[in-house]
Amino acid sequence: MVEARDITADDLRGFVGAAQGGSVGAVRVGRELGSLVGAHDPALELEAERAAVAQLGRVVGVGRDEVPLGGHVQDREARDASAEQRLDPCRTDLAVVDGVEVAEHVAEVVHEAGDLELGVVGRAFLELVGALEGVGEDVDRVAELAEGVEHAVARREALEDLVDGARRGDVHAGTVPAGVATVARVTDVPTLTLHELADGVWVWLQPGGESGVSNAGVIADDDGLTVVDTLMVRSQWEPFAAAVKQLGQPVKRLVLTHAHIDHVGGTSAFRNAMVLGSPMTSALLDQEMPVDAYKNFMPAFRDGFDELAVIGTRPVSHLVTDAAQLTNRIEVLPARGHTDGDLMVLVADCDVLFAGDLCFFGVTPLAFQGDPAAWADVLDVLGELAEVIVPGHGPIGGATEVAELRDYLRHCVAGTIPPGPWDSWLERAERDAINIEKAAMLRQGDDGMPPTMLKAIGLA
Repeated sequence: MVEARDITADDLRGFVGAAQGGSVGAVRVGRELGSLVGAHDPALELEAERAAVAQLGRVVGVGRDEVPLGGHVQDREARDASAEQRLDPCRTDLAVVDGVEVAEHVAEVVHEAGDLELGVVGRAFLELVGALEGVGEDVDRVAELAEGVEHAVARREALEDLVDGARRGDVHAGTVPAGVATVARVTDVPTLTLHELADGVWVWLQPGGESGVSNAGVIADDDGLTVVDTLMVRSQWEPFAAAVKQLGQPVKRLVLTHAHIDHVGGTSAFRNAMVLGSPMTSALLDQEMPVDAYKNFMPAFRDGFDELAVIGTRPVSHLVTDAAQLTNRIEVLPARGHTDGDLMVLVADCDVLFAGDLCFFGVTPLAFQGDPAAWADVLDVLGELAEVIVPGHGPIGGATEVAELRDYLRHCVAGTIPPGPWDSWLERAERDAINIEKAAMLRQGDDGMPPTMLKAIGLA
């Protein structure tokens, strides 16, 4: 079996350089074509062909639906498969493993020159020329991917550096940092409809943003649509899915920002899309649905939970373990704070970030499964990733709203919450105690569920 390995930006640059230098290593060479050319022209001997084909072992292929970057976006079924995949020993075509094309075996075939007719050789050369003409497009695509990898890695490193700086005290954590670009709160975005924020980027906002009332998004690429989160019960996801269908493009990908039911309940509405999520999201979705806890915590949706228990949710098909360029437009950025398996979706070409529940705007956050201190550190950086930020709950905002949320969480870590902009947020009475208790438990080395949250879901 050909094992997947991490592909670095240097690997990609090396392939681009080889292809641009005229190497036929980027061309799929069939057995007959290689042997015919080698027999009739000493300049293209079999030894040269074998050297060129050996180059193919370093070529990164691009799958139809995803970009396999260094194992960071991994096919779940392929990880579990144990059957060995082999090539037909009579061909030099490429094997496809997890969307990656690799040459595994080259068979040596020798023909005598007298066995072949000149006309056949001529056709072979024409085929070779046609194949070479396609190299330029392949090289451009790989170069584009290489740039995307470097961009994602650089963004991830910058995020980590900024978080480390905040922990060292390099960034003032008490107020909005001076010089940070901010945007005014967006007040004219309608709810319960697909609103186009930018070219090919839509948001679906639900009014309020309290427990069970979340947001979703849609992003268009050349090959189709990426949906970010899927809402919760049928009364929510059915109109959203109908609006997405009206866009007239196939849904190729679902990105789940985390595993909480108000973001993943509608996955069954998009049956043909791959499902991307963090390892934590994958693990939680594989567990039995705690319907009674949902009913106790969100009683307004009791009837919807009964149906959801029958329909179920789709499992994660592709794990996201690190920052990755998912498509030409989309970067996925892992983080932790609200949970240990949060994902953000950045559309850099229009400066829009889908932050999931790392952002609550106008709504009190909930950290029962997270870490308020680590969450605040991430928010020190998050506001600088994009001008327009779509939260998991509440209206669209920007750096000002992010800073307010960060300050609230730091007060939770301190154990007391003074008056501030959060005084008007929804669900303060229910959530303050949970957040403060979770922060105190973590200081004692206890990462369990806060007793106040256990009581809220009927387990204490």
